[in-house]
Amino acid sequence: MKLRKVAFADKEAYYREKMGGPSQMKHMEMDGTVRALTEEEWNAWVKNAPHVDLHNESPYDFNYQGQRKEFYPDANAQLGAIWKALDAIEQSGVDIGTSASAMLAKIKAIKVKYPKPANLEDYCTDNDLELDDVTNNENPGES
Repeated sequence: MKLRKVAFADKEAYYREKMGGPSQMKHMEMDGTVRALTEEEWNAWVKNAPHVDLHNESPYDFNYQGQRKEFYPDANAQLGAIWKALDAIEQSGVDIGTSASAMLAKIKAIKVKYPKPANLEDYCTDNDLELDDVTNNENPGES
């Protein structure tokens, strides 16, 4: 299971709520005396503590992120759909901005320079999203 990245502040807040913070965590010295953790010790403990998503009882339910990620189309398919939508928007006369317009022009130039082979029929990516057909005739909003 691939876990999402969690900011230290979020992990620390989770463990502070779950464990009560450094004042509730005890450290036994070599001589047998017991004391609360310092903030520095607490931060080191949190850094090495298990990932927050591994706790099913977490009041912070982040599992949806990993679940969604498994089913999202790959990034290339998402970007392709986004640029096609921006192209349709720009062709309708809406200003999409200088940066987006310049990037769209670069993408179009690459497609012209390296066209899709004519012998390809419709084809799919590994996530079954249909890409441009060989005629490049696509209705806005289709991917």
